[in-house]
Amino acid sequence: MGTIPIFTLVALALLFGILVMVLCLFLGPKKPSPEKLAPYECGIQEIEAPKRRFPVKYLLTGMLFIAFDIEIVSFLSTGHPASPA
Repeated sequence: MGTIPIFTLVALALLFGILVMVLCLFLGPKKPSPEKLAPYECGIQEIEAPKRRFPVKYLLTGMLFIAFDIEIVSFLSTGHPASPA
């Protein structure tokens, strides 16, 4: 009795996904132009090649900061209840 709502929800989610894909097939563009099939770049034509590569350590530092920032916020929210006991 307790699993019927779960199976119903999963079935509805699958049906919705299939419905959206079928609608995209029928309502989507039929003859895309070569410009639409080309990969999107920022729109600025490159004047010359970059002189040196961008260091990856800045990207890694930013990713680690975001990961640990989200982790700390989740820990703080579970550690401090909303109403005092």
